[in-house]
Amino acid sequence: MDILYRNHAVWVFQGLAMLPYRHCPRMPQGCPMKRYLSVILIGFCSLLFSSTAWAAPQVIDQFEEQYQRWADLCRIDAVHRIAKMIETVYARTGKYPFQGETNMPVEARLSQVPLQGEERYPPPGYSGIVLEWPAFYQEIARELGPSITIPLEPQKVPAFGHGTFLQFHMDHANYWVSAMLFRPTATTRRLSEYSHKYEVGSLAVPSRRIRRFKDIPSEEIVKVQQSLRGKRRCPEVGSRNMP
Repeated sequence: MDILYRNHAVWVFQGLAMLPYRHCPRMPQGCPMKRYLSVILIGFCSLLFSSTAWAAPQVIDQFEEQYQRWADLCRIDAVHRIAKMIETVYARTGKYPFQGETNMPVEARLSQVPLQGEERYPPPGYSGIVLEWPAFYQEIARELGPSITIPLEPQKVPAFGHGTFLQFHMDHANYWVSAMLFRPTATTRRLSEYSHKYEVGSLAVPSRRIRRFKDIPSEEIVKVQQSLRGKRRCPEVGSRNMP
């Protein structure tokens, strides 16, 4: 987009530069003073445009950084909230959501927008069932009641190497909940420069920086919640959002 703007600017500057020659019988030799004025005009406009053009991305980056800082807090808090609901279901029923209902792994992808294309299927080489948030909500609400709300991924458009959903994965005996963060933390696994996986579950996997949810100190969970106070609400859905 920046290149397109710069090309347009060059055309405008070239047009401005030709204005002094419009009434000259010979161009540009016939109007030497006007030629010099046109050079000055091009130089001034080029300097002005280049300074603003290069400054614009920095402003956009700052806005993006602020948004992603908020979104990362929402993502971490969402992972904690979902894991807590799953543990509550287990405490009441003796099993995790979807456990024993199928012989295949179950994955719920919690997004504000409908899953598209390959997002609706397991990764290549894996088998399983992929669900969207309504099916996940119904499974949790069956035990915890219809008043619960399910947090969703804040980002609606894929960017920075990750998609638009939080993940719940149930693999027979264990579950995991994960989100992709924009910035790394001491407990994330780096996938790319702006994609860092934060994951908790019923089983810790230290080599992949997956923590057992029950081992996370309550102070850490509360700290994230406090960091979100006074900020815009994180996205969530409930019974009133059911299709």
